[in-house]
Amino acid sequence: MKNLVWAEISAFNTINLYFDQEVHLGEDLSLNLTISGKSADFILAMDSPSSKFVKMVPETELSPSDIKEVIIEQNGNKIWACPIDVLDEIVPNEDEKLGYSYGENKTVFKIWSPVAKEVKLLLYENYNSEEPDVVVDMEEREDGIWIAEVEGDLDGWFYNYELDRCGKVVRTVDIYSKSVSINGKKSAVIDLKKSDPEDWDRDIIPSLDNPTDSIIYEIHIADITAFDDEIPENLREKYLGLVAGGKATKHLADLGITHVQIMPSMIFRSCKEDDNDCYNWGYDPYLYMVPSGKYSTNPYNPYTRVREFKEMVMKLHRLGFRVVLDVVFPHTFDIGEKSPFDATVPFYYYRISNDGKYIDETGCGNTTATERKMMKKLVIDSLKYWIQEYHIDGFRFDQMGVMDKSLIEDLTTRLKKIKPSVLIYGEPWGAGTTRIFKGDQKGKGYGVFNDEIRDAIRGSVFEIEKKGFVMAQPGTERRLSVSLLGSPSHLGGFTLKPEETINYSECHDNHTLWDKNYLAAQKDQRNWTEEELRKAQKLAGVITILSLGIPFLHLGQDFCRTKKFNPNSYNAPIDINGIDWERKEKYRDVFEYYRGLVKLRRKHQAFRTNDPDEIREKAKLLRVENLFIVMYFGYHMNEDPWKEIFIILNGSLEEKKYHLPPGVWNLVVDGKSAGVETIREVEDLIKIEPISANILWR
Repeated sequence: MKNLVWAEISAFNTINLYFDQEVHLGEDLSLNLTISGKSADFILAMDSPSSKFVKMVPETELSPSDIKEVIIEQNGNKIWACPIDVLDEIVPNEDEKLGYSYGENKTVFKIWSPVAKEVKLLLYENYNSEEPDVVVDMEEREDGIWIAEVEGDLDGWFYNYELDRCGKVVRTVDIYSKSVSINGKKSAVIDLKKSDPEDWDRDIIPSLDNPTDSIIYEIHIADITAFDDEIPENLREKYLGLVAGGKATKHLADLGITHVQIMPSMIFRSCKEDDNDCYNWGYDPYLYMVPSGKYSTNPYNPYTRVREFKEMVMKLHRLGFRVVLDVVFPHTFDIGEKSPFDATVPFYYYRISNDGKYIDETGCGNTTATERKMMKKLVIDSLKYWIQEYHIDGFRFDQMGVMDKSLIEDLTTRLKKIKPSVLIYGEPWGAGTTRIFKGDQKGKGYGVFNDEIRDAIRGSVFEIEKKGFVMAQPGTERRLSVSLLGSPSHLGGFTLKPEETINYSECHDNHTLWDKNYLAAQKDQRNWTEEELRKAQKLAGVITILSLGIPFLHLGQDFCRTKKFNPNSYNAPIDINGIDWERKEKYRDVFEYYRGLVKLRRKHQAFRTNDPDEIREKAKLLRVENLFIVMYFGYHMNEDPWKEIFIILNGSLEEKKYHLPPGVWNLVVDGKSAGVETIREVEDLIKIEPISANILWR
């Protein structure tokens, strides 16, 4: 017997059927079709003489109301046919506002679920009530939106939706929630104006003339504040702890970076918000417009998480930093009825295979269908909301490679209309099928992480023993030299402009650079000293910070951060992930070196050049050979006050020599010091120490 196991309404005239065994053309499958409780005639069609896939074509085309209840019966077994792709024909206007719209006298609720036969709004006066205090029947519009208008002031109330869809009645939070009760069990109605901190309307965002003026610093709220003894205990691992004036705040100011990238801060599911002992990076999203209560001083109050997140952003702005939010749209933590998306419209928000299984392109068990209209709308609506409500200045897209390419291009255009200086960049890879590659971003206004410069600097991120340029590994020079110039197309790179490459040697993933190099040294045939490892850390800083493009640093990279050799600390205890501030003093020389490099980049625009024609004309690779690279910037590149600049990198274990053009040159970076002040003057021959860099100008 060939058993039907899955049915999907793919169009108003087609139902795709999947059987557990191959079906042969003309075989009697004993199927019955009912639409809204009425028997309907149909024909079956196949693309080949035998297949597990069969198309069912109803005699009469389905209507939008018909697809709410389409059932195929086979020998007493009933399969509910799920509408998925066909739902893109039943969508609201792009500008339609979903979720709730609060007013003192009336609040309007809207939810999109064209598959639902009935939707009820459940209102709760208290967050911990089991049953609603008020139940309101919602009315459906032709575009699949259900709407309810409730008179009175609902500020501080909570709500859920109850949907009768696909043969089941479920309760769920609103996927357009703006705040929630503890652990996200109920959506919350709040007057967002009341969540604004004092002077929020006068929040001044630091200026950004060019994307390549950016220096990004990746942090995790808990990591940077957990062991900061200069802030009150109740603010450690909290939003407000970051800006409380302690070691964390001072460190950001001391280093001098321009952008703070905050690892996922939307509400996530791997940790309960009231479990202080649970740690997780948060790459398992639950809702996309709600700050996590885990970093709030009071996750029970739906106002607190919103207000404190805004206060953090405003204070970071006042300190001179722009704020980038790490966003995770390619997957969610839950699927099925535990997922608010599946509960609202089953399967629609996810990529589903022809046999009804969730497609895993992320390594997280599911992949969101960012190509579908309402998922696209959700992504864009969320990002616009973070810019407009929270004054966010940029977005880093996790696993961007599995997202829909047209969506990334569309959201970039839309967000730049709202905030022209917004930074948009992401990972051009995922765990499965990739849709966005390095090079696809050319001329599109967004950037991608450069794994080529990463691997050239440190070696393989997966194979510990494979070293990189900074630990004397030959064969890395060519790939590194192209990245130094912003990975331009004319040299075989992947960019149209340097602003499209995010240059890094370390991020939250994999070992820290220090741990990787330390472990590689342990496996090497020669004995590496700690001083040599410090030099490798410094040389990596030179390459990362001074290469053309946008530099990206990981929290603590500037003082040799260790995670005790944990290569994937996403859920490791805070004593693994938290910053040991004594380490900053131990490796003060490395920190001061990075600080000097940051100052050099910010003061001299030659290192921030973004014009490909000028790079082609004025930037030259004079020597690329065994672990030795010499690069030259000429003729006041990017109108820099320095007329000529030499960047010389020595990744070898031997001293190198280079003959400079005639005249006096000012050395500002060597193996020990970095900055804008002249260390000494040099003429003709310069000697470059092992594992070090020299920067000279005149």
